[in-house]
Amino acid sequence: MKTDRKLINQALAAYKKQLEIDAQRLLGFYADGRFLYEKKPPTKHYGPGLHSGTGTGQEVHGHGEGNISSNQLSLFVAGTKYGNIEVHPNSSVKFHPGSYEAWKTVFGKDMPDDLKEQLLAAYGMDDPKIETIVDIDAYYNDGILIKIGYYDTVNLDYDGNPKSIGNASRIVRKDDGGWIEVHHGLFELKDDYQNRGWGTSVYQRSESFYLNNGVSRITLMADLTVGSYAWARMGFDFETPRVSEVFNGSFKQWLYRQKKVPYSDIPSDDTFLTAWEISSFTYKGQRMGREFLLGRDWDAIKYLDPDDPGYQVGQLYWEEKAKNK
Repeated sequence: MKTDRKLINQALAAYKKQLEIDAQRLLGFYADGRFLYEKKPPTKHYGPGLHSGTGTGQEVHGHGEGNISSNQLSLFVAGTKYGNIEVHPNSSVKFHPGSYEAWKTVFGKDMPDDLKEQLLAAYGMDDPKIETIVDIDAYYNDGILIKIGYYDTVNLDYDGNPKSIGNASRIVRKDDGGWIEVHHGLFELKDDYQNRGWGTSVYQRSESFYLNNGVSRITLMADLTVGSYAWARMGFDFETPRVSEVFNGSFKQWLYRQKKVPYSDIPSDDTFLTAWEISSFTYKGQRMGREFLLGRDWDAIKYLDPDDPGYQVGQLYWEEKAKNK
């Protein structure tokens, strides 16, 4: 099905305005909201490709060995800088047996020379007091498992070691069509370390890392808490037509039966709203889309294609978020 670019551009302009004033209802994004599920993943990759390099079975620490091609590694008294972030100097990347073969299976090339720097720039905690440990391992026979641990080097545990404060996991696989997907699993921080913007920072940097390495899409479970709403605002959509159908039906019924919105003000049954359209749905100044999504979970997907509407929505979200810091 052909996408109407004029409608998309109008939708994005309206979405940006809604982000700024958060008080405008969005309607009519597409003639048929199902088009997203029928489009193919991006047909080209953006950013530099992978190149050959690293040996096998080694642990690489974050102290910098010579010139770094893409992230311009430089050392500071308090920590080590990767890209635009500063991490603890003991932060490291560990490559487990089978990880090199798994990387080549997924990406079709050897690990890049600066993979260590890329990983710490993507997943490192932007605080020189927090040590980041990244483990790269094979995931069954056709994928890569990335595990990340975060450790407080100032507030130590009972044994005098850096205290574990959180962890994350990512699975990278290639589908039958040759498109590379990263599934975001766990990401959690202990209560005392939340609400510092670390999760947002890690996500933004990891998305750039994926784009630079030819990843086509990210999938995750939009959870029951505020994440269900937040992921939609970042440009994630329902992963399958079935999930879209269920949520659209539930949303429209909820508007009519619980919120008493007149049928004339509810999108028609043959209009399928994206998750980010629902998240931005406002009626008479009430943020009904937000209220509906909070407390519900759903399988989410985001295509890492700068021409994709969901990706563009995510960029607008980050721009507005930066303005309001």
